Amino acid sequence: MESQLEKALEFANYSQTLQNQKNILYKQYQDRCYHYVDGCAFEVTPELISFCNFMLEKGKPLVLLDSNNTPMEVEDAQKFIDDIVDVYVQSTNRYLIKYQNFKNDKTVEGLLDL
Repeated sequence: MESQLEKALEFANYSQTLQNQKNILYKQYQDRCYHYVDGCAFEVTPELISFCNFMLEKGKPLVLLDSNNTPMEVEDAQKFIDDIVDVYVQSTNRYLIKYQNFKNDKTVEGLLDL
C-alpha cells in the first residue's frame, strides 16, 4: 500500500511540476513575441501580421496602436512587416524546440533542468 501511495505522490508532484514548467515556457514565449520600434512596443500575433499585410496590399497608411495604446504611423510598412514576421517565427520556433525537449522529459528533475 505504501508503494502505491508513494507512486501516487510522485505522479502528483510530476503533474504539478509539468504544468508549472509549461506555464513558464509559454510565458517566456509571450515575452519574446514583442517588437520594439520608435518607443512603441507591439505584441506580435498572427492577427497583427495579417492586418499589416492587408493594409500594405490596399496601399493604406499603416497606423497602429501599440501595447500601451500609443498610436504610431509606420513609415516603412514592408520593413515593419518583415521585422514582426521574424520576431514571430523566431519566438515560435524557439518555443517549439523547448516544448519538444520538455515533452520528452519524464522526471521532475528533467523538467526542472529546462
